[in-house]
Amino acid sequence: MASQKPTYRIASIPGDGIGIEVVDAAIQVVEKLAKTLGTFNIDFTHIPWGTAYYKEHGRYVSEDCLDTLRKFDAGLFGAVGAPGQY
Repeated sequence: MASQKPTYRIASIPGDGIGIEVVDAAIQVVEKLAKTLGTFNIDFTHIPWGTAYYKEHGRYVSEDCLDTLRKFDAGLFGAVGAPGQY
């Protein structure tokens, strides 16, 4: 019987500014790697924390941010604090 490939759950938190582009590029690289190697699956979940979230909620992350992140195997964080966004 063939063993099943593991699926890694990644929290994608682009944030602001250059973080958005950097995280997008990193996701493309990791997805290509998973496809090329064929030894694991990857599942990214976007979490919209950053300046836009701050403007709407008065804080950069949700109150349950640690509980939210514990559900994932890893986090991919871009940047927070876009100049002129306050």
